[in-house]
Amino acid sequence: MLWRNAVSALMGLWFVLVPWLLNLRVVPVTRACVTGGVVLFAVSIWAIADTVIPAYKSLPNWIAFAGGFWFLFVPFMGRFEIWQYWAVAAPGLAAIALNLWSFMAPQSEATNRSRKVRS
Repeated sequence: MLWRNAVSALMGLWFVLVPWLLNLRVVPVTRACVTGGVVLFAVSIWAIADTVIPAYKSLPNWIAFAGGFWFLFVPFMGRFEIWQYWAVAAPGLAAIALNLWSFMAPQSEATNRSRKVRS
């Protein structure tokens, strides 16, 4: 679970930088990407720190999961070229997939590791 949350945090940083990297000049899209990216980054770091609770019970993972859907709809706020759409939507789909994978895992790797250390 830790590596999935770390990848999700990196995607949050990507979303913060995407308006300038893709030369998006639409203010609502820029605000949506930066705000969503900061939220995705923050909750992913929170999820890394919160390793005792299983992923499906963890609020940060649910917020990151919802954030992935947010980034599927951000491109509809402005005029995007197809490559710009996929540069925003593909990481959003990856955030959804990573968090869904965390939800489906029977136990998090962090919980397994902490049990081995205690034994």
